[in-house]
Amino acid sequence: MIPLRCKYADSNKAKDIAKVDHPLTFTLDYVSSFWRKQLREINKLKPGLVLWCLEEICRIVQDHRPKTKLPHIQEPDILRASGPLTLLGMTLGGYVGKGYDCYTTFKFLNYPEYPVPVELKRTSKDFQYQQLKYGRDLLSRAVVLCATHDHRNVPRNIDVIELEALCQHAREFAA
Repeated sequence: MIPLRCKYADSNKAKDIAKVDHPLTFTLDYVSSFWRKQLREINKLKPGLVLWCLEEICRIVQDHRPKTKLPHIQEPDILRASGPLTLLGMTLGGYVGKGYDCYTTFKFLNYPEYPVPVELKRTSKDFQYQQLKYGRDLLSRAVVLCATHDHRNVPRNIDVIELEALCQHAREFAA
């Protein structure tokens, strides 16, 4: 259930609340409005920082692309993106490897911090294992952080952050 209207205690008027589907998702097909606003704001406050972060993420993605994939590269290698992601508002916690891989905090704009578990995957389709293991009832709100997004039926309560999409987004900040 998602609230669509709110009423402040000191006002008689109700205010509509914008509904954001997949608020933490950043893929080639969809970038949430929260990410867009966050990146614009960081770029305004610290010009050049967003571009540097996205270029660092591109360097990491390079090792996971099919044509340039390093032999024996593993999912935890994605954690190399933790520095740039922290500067963009996503602070990855320690890699625990059981249950969800790490507990993470998002701090976007002037919203309160939002803690959420993150599952690391080379490709998002590998998240189907968790879907089968936990089922609909036990699958809580979580984020899949992956090098490439190829899962076409992501559950409603799961967001996907695709490093390849962040890398491609660097062009917008290169000008």
